[in-house]
Formats: sequence, C-alpha cells, structure tokens
Amino acid sequence: MDLLAGYGSDDEPVVAAPAANVEHLQPKMVAAPPTSAPTVYGAASAQPFNNLLAIYDPKNKGAFKYNPTKAELMAPVSGPEHPHHRAAFMPHLGNAAHANGAIAPTNVAAWAFEEQFHTYNAYGYAIGTSGEVVGDAKKFHAAGGDSVSTLKPAKRPRPGAQGEAAAVDEDVHSDGSTDDSDEGGPSPPPAAAAAASAASSASAGAGAGGKGAKKKKASAMDGSVMRAARAEAAREFSLGMDPDAGGCWAEHRSEEAELLATLESENDARRAVKAAAAAKRQEEFDVDHDLDRRDERKVSHLLPARHTMDTKPMDASSTFHGAKGTETDYQGRSWAEPPKGLRGLSAEDPERVHDAFVPKKLIHRFTGHTKGVQAIRWFPDTGHLLLSGSYDGKVKIWDAHGSRSVKRTYVGHEAGVRDVSFSHDGRHFLTAAFDRYMRYWDTETGQCVQTLTNRKVPYQARFHPEEHDVFMMAASDNRLWQWDLKSGETVQEYNHHLQAVSSVLFTDDGKRFVSTSDDKKMLIWEYGIPVPMKYISDPTMHAIPTTGLHPQGQFFSAQSMDNEIHVYGARDRFRRIRKKVFKGHTNAGFACQMTYSPNGRFMASGDGEGRLFVWDWKSTKQIRRFRAHDDGPCIDAQWHPLEPSWVATAGWDGVIKLWD
Repeated sequence: MDLLAGYGSDDEPVVAAPAANVEHLQPKMVAAPPTSAPTVYGAASAQPFNNLLAIYDPKNKGAFKYNPTKAELMAPVSGPEHPHHRAAFMPHLGNAAHANGAIAPTNVAAWAFEEQFHTYNAYGYAIGTSGEVVGDAKKFHAAGGDSVSTLKPAKRPRPGAQGEAAAVDEDVHSDGSTDDSDEGGPSPPPAAAAAASAASSASAGAGAGGKGAKKKKASAMDGSVMRAARAEAAREFSLGMDPDAGGCWAEHRSEEAELLATLESENDARRAVKAAAAAKRQEEFDVDHDLDRRDERKVSHLLPARHTMDTKPMDASSTFHGAKGTETDYQGRSWAEPPKGLRGLSAEDPERVHDAFVPKKLIHRFTGHTKGVQAIRWFPDTGHLLLSGSYDGKVKIWDAHGSRSVKRTYVGHEAGVRDVSFSHDGRHFLTAAFDRYMRYWDTETGQCVQTLTNRKVPYQARFHPEEHDVFMMAASDNRLWQWDLKSGETVQEYNHHLQAVSSVLFTDDGKRFVSTSDDKKMLIWEYGIPVPMKYISDPTMHAIPTTGLHPQGQFFSAQSMDNEIHVYGARDRFRRIRKKVFKGHTNAGFACQMTYSPNGRFMASGDGEGRLFVWDWKSTKQIRRFRAHDDGPCIDAQWHPLEPSWVATAGWDGVIKLWD
C-alpha cells in the first residue's frame, strides 16, 4: 500500500486514522525483498518489518531505502511455492517481479487491498498498511474514514466538488417528503442509488459558483432532480427483479433462447386455439347427438350406428372394367356416351307415343354383386346403360346394348346402398346408403365429386325436375331435407311427419311434391314451403313405402302395405281414385318399386315372393305374372325408356335380370 503514496503531494501531512477503521488492515506476516539467495521469513510480529514494506521513502523526497541491482530484480523467485497461486508476469494481485521490488499478496488480504484501491480512485484518499492516511485528509475526515464498502450511497461526494456539502440524506427529500422505500416499495440497488446521488451532486455543483439566488434555485431543483433520479432507479430495479422484463439487471438471454421462447409461446397459443375449437365442436356435436337420439329414439334399434366425432367416410374409388384404352374411342368419345345412331326420347316428336308390349322371356342375367341389389336405374333418355346399387356397398354400371357386361364399379360406402338416382343428363348420379352418407359421382371418370351427410339415414333421394343442382332426401328423422349441390348444404327442412319418411315424388313439373311415411300419412307440399298444403290420411290407410309417377303426369301410384297399389291424382286436388286398385301381388313388408311402360299403357311391380306382375293401366287387370327372382323379393323393376318390351328387375339374390 506504500506504493499509493506516490499519488499524493509531498507537502500533504500524514494524519493518523481512527484505530477502529484500520485494525483489520494491519499485516500479520511479511517477507523480505527477493535476492539471489532470498531469505524466507516465518510468522512474526508486524512492527519490526514495517520499514521493509516500502522500497523508497516518500518523506525524503522519494529517496530509495534500498537500490537493488538488475540481476536481483530479474532473478527468479525462490522459496516454497504457494499451494494455490502461480507466478505470472504482472498479474493483478499475484507474486511477480516489480521495478520497485516485489509484491507479496499474502501480507494484505485481497479484499482489503481492492477496497482501498477503489476508495483512492473514487474519493482521493486511502489508508496505508501502517494506518496512515494517503491522499486528501480533509475528504477522509469529512467521510468519517469510510471506504467504498462502508460509505452510504447518499453520502458519496462528487469528485471535484469543493467547498460544498456532498452528503444528502437518503430517506428525506429536499422538500421534506419521505422516500418511496418507507412505504414498502422496492429499494434501488447501490449502483442505481449512486447514479441518483451523482445527479444530485451535479445539480448542487452547478449552482455552487453562482449568486445566492442561483444557489436557492439550484437547491430547489436539486429536490426534483433527486426525485426523478430515484424514481428512475426504482423503476430499473423493479425491472431487473422481474425475469420476464428487460432492464439493466435483467437476466441475460441468448438469441437462441429468445427464439425458442417465442416459438414455444406461439405453439402454446395455437394449441389453445385448437383446444378451444375442439371444445366448441364437441359441445355442438353433443347437442346434435342428443337431437339425433331424440329423433330416432323409437327405431334406433333398427337403424345403423349413429355417427361420432371420429366417424369419417371411407375413401372413394372406382374401377373401369373395359379393355385398356377403351375408355374413349378413336374419335375421343367417352364410353358413357350413347352408341352412334341411337336416338333418345328428347330427339323425337313429343306427340309421338311408342307402342309397348308385355315381356315374355328372360334375355340376360347381370351378375357381379355379392349381396342383394336394392335399386336399379336406366340411363336418362337413351337407356344404353343400367345403374345398380347393392347391399355390398358397391354401385355398378352395365352395358345394356353392347356386350352387356359391367363397365365400371364405384366403391364409396361401408354399408348397403339404399337408393341411386341419375342426374338429368346422366353425367352424374347420386347414391344414398345406410352408412348415413350420400355421394355425388361423376359417371365417366368414376370420381366422387361430393360427400354429403346430416347424420341421418337417407331412404330415398330424388333430383328436382327443373333445378338440376337440387335434390330432396327422405330421411329417418321424420323429415325431408332439401339439398343444394352448389353449396353442399341443406337449404330447407320439411318437418310434419311423425315417423321416418320413406319416399318423395315430384309432380306438376316440380312445383309440388308428395311424401309418404311410416306414420300412414301422405303429405302434399308446395316446393320451397315447409308447410304441407294437404294431408291425406284415414283409418283404413296403411304405410306407403314407394310411389311412382305416371308418364302422362296426371296420376301417381302408391304401393300400400295391404298388398294393393292405390292411384291418386297428381295435379290439383290429389284425390284418391278409388276405382283404380291393383291387386294380386304380396308386397307387405317390402318397399317394391313400381314402373310404367313409356306410353303409360302398362304398369309392373315385383312382390315379396320374387314374382313380377304386369297390369293393364286402364282396366287394372293383371296381364302377366312370372317368377323373376329366387331367395328373396323382386325389390325393383324398371321399364326401358326406348325399347317397348324391355323390363329390368332386381332382387335380393344379387342378380339383375333383363326381360323382353
């Protein structure tokens, strides 16, 4: 510490410090300056060796007490090696050769040297190893002998400020108000308090050289500056104590950690949004599930399982069974196009009526379905293709004029297909199945264009005669649903039946339609108005599973479960024509579809015993009856639109038969 004496003036007096402040600085052990053959001192009292701590005498104009030679200064250090410190070239506090001698850190504690070193640099005074004051003695007495570790922040004077008081009360402002720390607020750290003290000292120093008015003004400003400085220090301290806030004492974070924290917060936000959406869907589904259970409470044991949130339709696919490269001919015409030279009904004179004849024999069997066939439909206008839907979940299209083989198979339902229906031009068709899904297919490519569901079982689906993108669905929830293929959603609901709706039939060019149900009622509706315009019900009526429109459009027939077919008017009054009743077949318990010849002269229907019946429309007499299918009912029959005597039948034996 005697080296610090060089910083002071030769004329400065040496004043002894209070014993209480220097007792801990008294060395307990010293060593002699190194020589070529050094002398090692053991433990001894500090008094005999005080004169060896300084190589030169500051009182004698800096004269050296001992002038070592170059060889002695540059000689290696000898003696026992310290167990923890290694010799280095001019370390901060290590053993090393020095121009004035040697530094022995073991004589003074490292923290004591650092304390006095920084006190001298900050305030201009320090305490030597012998207890003397080195530097400005006035400042030493003004500070009460405190060092940087014991001096309070508010009492630290600004270096260079002469002739004014530098100490400021820590807890009381210049205007007499107390500090925020008295109210339990956060106390700023020493560095922040030192900054506030420096700001106060600067304000006081600026007004020291002025007149009295300037001193008063500076003193008044000192309070506001002090308050602002302390408020800023408290704010920074509070920020530093918050690990999530930025501040001068905030925890250091690397860029990678910041990026990871940002990504994690974004992921948490996305997961929260996803969880909220899932909870909302679950709540909505729970409500819909309760409604489905309510609607089907009486017949749920007869229906397939209801959909859950995880229910998904199966992947749709199709297979073309023709030869490779025959999907189009050499002119680029699709296989679904009618044969060249075949004219449809729309190309002929509308006033011309085809003759029709009663079929007499079987001319072909279409086999390929593994379960019963439920519905068949001829291609519109030309009838060169035949569409069939089966309980094996597959839909097939057959060539009726050429090879009479299957052309394409469509797979898209996990349960049996209940109904099929061509669009008006035949380019698309609709399938309704017991898996509670409906699919809209492209006939030529086999692509599933749309998948529709409202979680109900669709019993029947029929396209509107005029609006080609609209179809009506008869459902298991006692309602009829009007669907729009453009939006893929329901646009109207017709709810007046008390049990499942089994059939729907458009009349009067689509202005009205007829619905029948298991509740033994028949309702007449205006299209687009969800209130029935007429009820047809009496105690003698039975349930009506299917209906069919006469080619002339004046009448429609209804298959009654009492083994009869009744006829109703299809224009204005929709009255039953009681004189027209077709009997002889046994259809109770089966939804056997009826069909008409193109000229409306004959009507045909299957029955529950697999037979096909043909009646004369005018006289209601039975003309022909023959066995059409085995091991089940003849569930569907369709008269060809052009051929006068072709009738196709479908049965639960999995076979489609063509009669002529």
